[in-house]
Amino acid sequence: MIRSTSCFGRVLIVGPSVYGEVMRFVLLLVPMIALVAVYQYVKHEIALGQPSVSLPQTPGLFAPIDPDKTPGSQFKIDDQDIQRSMAAGIDAQNRQFNQRMEDMRNYARNPAGWHGVPPH
Repeated sequence: MIRSTSCFGRVLIVGPSVYGEVMRFVLLLVPMIALVAVYQYVKHEIALGQPSVSLPQTPGLFAPIDPDKTPGSQFKIDDQDIQRSMAAGIDAQNRQFNQRMEDMRNYARNPAGWHGVPPH
């Protein structure tokens, strides 16, 4: 059924458009064909068993560092410094935990007097 419009003088086709449905089918079919073609190509290349791109199989350029063979002073770990830094971290965690507990206690005593987000 064809109906003309008086506004712009265009012709509107009322009902299913065969051309539109064919174009929609083609636009859906072309990517599917491309995907199937890529799948078949990859399947064929894998079935051949030979890589089309050969990667260089060279050994690493750097050997692992051996502290015993380094020139100059030997590398030594200072156990006292490590213990001191661990103790400092533990102290900081304890201070933060205690502050959090104090905040929770103060909030529990007087929630109306607490400003900001409640402690968690």
